[in-house]
Amino acid sequence: MRSQTVPSSRHHRRRAWPYGAYSLHNVPTVRTISFARILPKLALKLVRIPAMFGAATIGGLAYLQYQATRELLNG
Repeated sequence: MRSQTVPSSRHHRRRAWPYGAYSLHNVPTVRTISFARILPKLALKLVRIPAMFGAATIGGLAYLQYQATRELLNG
């Protein structure tokens, strides 16, 4: 005689979609946007870009001053 399957045994099968996904459209859920994860990256980007411009400006001004001092001493 064949053994009958219990109704709860169908939950033990592998699901067609991962847990946390809605079965109707079979799209897995994504993590919600967390400011705790995004803010450090955003802060580094916002700090890095002006720092690069500032460093280039300071370097350019230092070079101009060096050239002006050199012209005064040699000329």
